[in-house]
Amino acid sequence: MQFYNLVKAVVVVGVCLGIAGAKAEPTLEEEKTINKAIASGEISSTWLQKNNERIDAATKNLKAKGLLSGYDTESKNEAMQKYRDAAKLIAESSQDKLASALQKHVGLTKEQSQGFSGKTFKEKETDLAIFVSFSMPKPILMDAFATAAKNGANVYFNGIHPDHEGIHDTMRYLSQLGAELKEKPMVKFNPREFKQQKVTSVPMIMYRHNGVTVTASGLMNFNWIKTKHSDSKSDIALGNFGPVYAVLEENIIDTMKRRLAGIDMEGKKKAAVEDFWKKQAFVDLKPAEKDERWLIDPTVKALADVVNPVAGDVLAYKGQIINPLATVTLPLTMYIIDAKNIQQLEWLSKDMNDGKPKGRIKVMTTRIDKDKGWDHLSAIREHLGREVYIAPKEVIERFKVSGTPPKYQQIWREK
Repeated sequence: MQFYNLVKAVVVVGVCLGIAGAKAEPTLEEEKTINKAIASGEISSTWLQKNNERIDAATKNLKAKGLLSGYDTESKNEAMQKYRDAAKLIAESSQDKLASALQKHVGLTKEQSQGFSGKTFKEKETDLAIFVSFSMPKPILMDAFATAAKNGANVYFNGIHPDHEGIHDTMRYLSQLGAELKEKPMVKFNPREFKQQKVTSVPMIMYRHNGVTVTASGLMNFNWIKTKHSDSKSDIALGNFGPVYAVLEENIIDTMKRRLAGIDMEGKKKAAVEDFWKKQAFVDLKPAEKDERWLIDPTVKALADVVNPVAGDVLAYKGQIINPLATVTLPLTMYIIDAKNIQQLEWLSKDMNDGKPKGRIKVMTTRIDKDKGWDHLSAIREHLGREVYIAPKEVIERFKVSGTPPKYQQIWREK
């Protein structure tokens, strides 16, 4: 049963309750008035008895024809109790009660409700998971499913698809997506973990083991996060390492409560998406006041194995002396701009398209208009015709960026 239909049923029953009383028990005040009228002679007890008999006969006649079916006191109480129980259960729902709520009031089987709700999550000492949203482009979402299945990881959603009426619609859609996969991942609603890990953008991967939780967003490399976990003694959020998308889905428990109450949450859903940018901490850099140029030799000695967080391959082994640029077949040109600065955007467009070879181009920005958020970022991506990333603090510190817009370009030097 969809929540929309459940709410509608409650309304219909509520209306019927107002017209169902063919014979009702008198209140204490009404009983006193009747007794007083009989004592004063205004009405006779014989007339009252016959009148009650006529009402009883009329009631029996209506019942015999089925016209009062479901409107007697017993039927009304039985019909309403289901919704009282639903409202009570859902109002008190925690992650642990979510499975039973889905089973009892949404019509899911026991296996479906427990498998999809993430009820058994807290029973695990180890959890490998990826947080996703339907805001992710389908190819990236399918890649997340495939990666999760390959690594034995769970896939967590915060709630149902924003355009779906009920959970069954979302489950059918997920089944359609799963039909395209050779290996099927375990997909669950886990709003509690979304809230606990403060997930506002996806994809985000998580590895929990021995009481320590490590998370990272913008990538799907589980081997890498396990390596980072082995180096951590306390919970740590490693930050963002690639393109991310806002979480569009509302917490499913809030959806259940709201749909029972019939509250429109479109405005709140939109605000939740926009709130992502209000919580972002940008690196505050001033525009550069003069042109400067440096040549850097990045030769280093690896103190430990260096693993690519995206692909999982080993870039350098412990003790190895290496210049990372010496093995690159396609040079990299990297720009860091302030996307709120029109002059820097104009300079970037001109420099990228000056006809000179640049190899791979990567663009990062130190700021985004927080009021326009995703619209601003989308407009910049469309204008430049390429992906634009938020510049991590680690990159700014690593390259000692003191102003914008810097340009980093690999050049070949004659030996």
